[in-house]
Amino acid sequence: MTVNVHKARGPFAPLPMRLVLIQKPPDVAARARASAQRASRKDQRHRTHPLTLEAADHLILITSLPREAFPIERLGALYRLRWQVELAFKRMKSLLRIDRLPAKSDALASAWLHAHLLFALLVEASAGETGDFPP
Repeated sequence: MTVNVHKARGPFAPLPMRLVLIQKPPDVAARARASAQRASRKDQRHRTHPLTLEAADHLILITSLPREAFPIERLGALYRLRWQVELAFKRMKSLLRIDRLPAKSDALASAWLHAHLLFALLVEASAGETGDFPP
């Protein structure tokens, strides 16, 4: 479905976007519904809203990618790939503390961040070579 996204402030024109719903596999949808119900109980609600349960059956994306070049199947694959990138950055933030930038200037911050990213790549490459080993 085509939608227009409006910026909250400023005289910007609305951005034409695409709202895409991708049906989740039944087992994944069941876990998402159960998670939504647990969240409702945690928030001390008596019932989970039926629309919340219906939404849990789908992956909901908004994109500016054109429909012709990026059909739904391709969007799903891109989203899974993007999610892997997000998880990699989360790991680096946790293990390498790249979310705590000690540098004050742009040049020092860039050098610090590049050094840590290079270190992460070297560690990952060497870990792949050695296989599993005890600590």
